[in-house]
Amino acid sequence: VVYDISSKPPATFEWE
Repeated sequence: VVYDISSKPPATFEWE
């Protein structure tokens, strides 16, 4: 689990 706020839905999830 990573804090990816740059993603479309700002949430905590794994996103490569």
